[in-house]
Amino acid sequence: MVTHQYTAMLPGGFLFNVKPPVGLDSLQVVGPAGYLALRAREVDEVHLAVLISNLCGDYFCLPHKDACAYFKQPLCSTQTIAQLARSFSAKPLGIKRLITTMCYVANNAHSPMETVVQLALSLPKKLGGCGLPTPELNATIEVEPKLSYLLGGSKAIKPDGLWANHHLVYEYDSNQEHDENKNQIRKDRQRRDVMERLGYTVVTMDSTICKDEVRRNLIFERIANILGYSFDWSGQAQIRRRNLWARLMLTGMCW
Repeated sequence: MVTHQYTAMLPGGFLFNVKPPVGLDSLQVVGPAGYLALRAREVDEVHLAVLISNLCGDYFCLPHKDACAYFKQPLCSTQTIAQLARSFSAKPLGIKRLITTMCYVANNAHSPMETVVQLALSLPKKLGGCGLPTPELNATIEVEPKLSYLLGGSKAIKPDGLWANHHLVYEYDSNQEHDENKNQIRKDRQRRDVMERLGYTVVTMDSTICKDEVRRNLIFERIANILGYSFDWSGQAQIRRRNLWARLMLTGMCW
């Protein structure tokens, strides 16, 4: 087995060339979008959505270490996947599933929980999601000069999730779990204050909320209502959401 390091931006096609080992004239490997095209026929929509989010984010789970590694930039994007999918003259089952599923996935997830929350909100109700429009993850909100003072001079904020047309933001607050991060907690509060001053509704969730099914559903209902969508409290809907959440929490094992 030979490990290859590729430091340039990955090409968007199905295959790309890498430096061949001794004895070979050339070597091609499957790119991230090509990998998804191959896996799409072998996995269901939820599994595929998690794979897409992982490859279109800038983190990589290390389950054996209970940690994440981070890339300078995502390995892929939904735009690249769409371009590859359109290049197939025929549309076999896996490609059709890939085209459908990627519409529910946002680019630029920065952590496993960003993947979990985003997919729980955006996947269709039949799969246990809330059926909401796909938000932008870590998108930039420009901050006017007088408010940048509250952010220590920063001129932009990047919330976890954003629906710009509705001036709605959500954030997963992992820092509340760590008392030693008091300075970071203060900065997070200032960020939320600035976003509210800019006219955004900010919905915050943390591990305590996410571990409690009722609290989690109440947060999802609030987001749905702001976006103008209904939220299903029926027993069957709650079972589907519970089962989906359990699967999404294993996102690091998706490979």
